[in-house]
Amino acid sequence: MSKTVLVCAALTPLHLFDNLAGRRADCGCGVQYRPRAPADARKLCFECALPSLEENDTKLVTTPRMVEDFQAYMQKKRH
Repeated sequence: MSKTVLVCAALTPLHLFDNLAGRRADCGCGVQYRPRAPADARKLCFECALPSLEENDTKLVTTPRMVEDFQAYMQKKRH
């Protein structure tokens, strides 16, 4: 099992129009993530990610573009 974790948002509402949808690696419920998300990362919801984060060898991942996308989303949401 991959020790690389991408913490994802719940599937609805879809936050950005081009988000991809998938299933959580642990519980199987729907999540959304950015198209540029690392493909090999375990995609987990916040609740399922918490136990993994307590393990010392777990690596959280993101990309600079994913951070930019999130910042743009938050800025639009405020206006």
